[in-house]
Amino acid sequence: MVDQNWFQNISAATIHETLINQTLPERLFHYTSSDGLKGIVGNNCLRFADAMFMNDGSETVHGMYIFAQAVTQFMEGKPDHEIQIVEELKQQIVATANIMRPIIFCMSAEQNLLNQWRDYGSDVVPYSIELDTYVLQRGNEFSFPVYLAKVIYDMAFQEYLLKKLISAIYQRTQDIPAGAQISPELKAQLMQSVATEILWLLYRFKNPAFAAEQEWRLISHGDTVQRFTRPQFRSSKLGVVPYYEFRPSGQAKLPIRAVWVGPSPYSNVSHIALQQFLQANGYENVGTNFSTIPIRR
Repeated sequence: MVDQNWFQNISAATIHETLINQTLPERLFHYTSSDGLKGIVGNNCLRFADAMFMNDGSETVHGMYIFAQAVTQFMEGKPDHEIQIVEELKQQIVATANIMRPIIFCMSAEQNLLNQWRDYGSDVVPYSIELDTYVLQRGNEFSFPVYLAKVIYDMAFQEYLLKKLISAIYQRTQDIPAGAQISPELKAQLMQSVATEILWLLYRFKNPAFAAEQEWRLISHGDTVQRFTRPQFRSSKLGVVPYYEFRPSGQAKLPIRAVWVGPSPYSNVSHIALQQFLQANGYENVGTNFSTIPIRR
């Protein structure tokens, strides 16, 4: 029987391919400025950004652009009524993306990346915070639920994954029994379900220009987060933008394993100050170190 769950979890096999030959990391590294470190340690929370308001303008549109190309190629030679349904699906993806827009916290697989030090240390000392990713994913121990995703940069791999998912969705559509009654209400539910499955994959894609970041991200979604917490606001290059505080429950501390001071002519002094700052905020057992990468200021 065809119901609203007809396409549910159809993206799971494709998403699994993003992790082939990948070991889920026990630890990842968040690069930030001095103010960012003060906010995280001083307030005992991570700040999750709404991807719509991130400085990288392509963050929310790159995946949709690749999808539009892939589905257009796949539908070449298909009947006109099927092509029309795909056009409706494109509109549904945009509408669904506004509801389940990604709320993300970015981390890197590497703790001492020159490009990241440059991004966060143009006029201040930057830091790299080592986090226990296993702890961060524990369901009821933080403000809202999240999942960990590896960012995919390779365009050919992105296109391959999308074509595989599109093919699976198309085949599932062909499996709908002849004569099945699809009411307008059920059609709308099915379209939204398909859009959701596609977005689960698209939110793992990023422009290959950013590949050096080696990003993994913790992800939640706008419609989920808003059930648990209200947005806070901060200043950015875009003006005032929202963020969401990801806090551990009760009196627990964030699972910070270590903090690195970025390249600086005063790394030794900054390192001593960092140790005092961590101890003053209840992170007495957190390791510290400093980068010795030479960098021009």
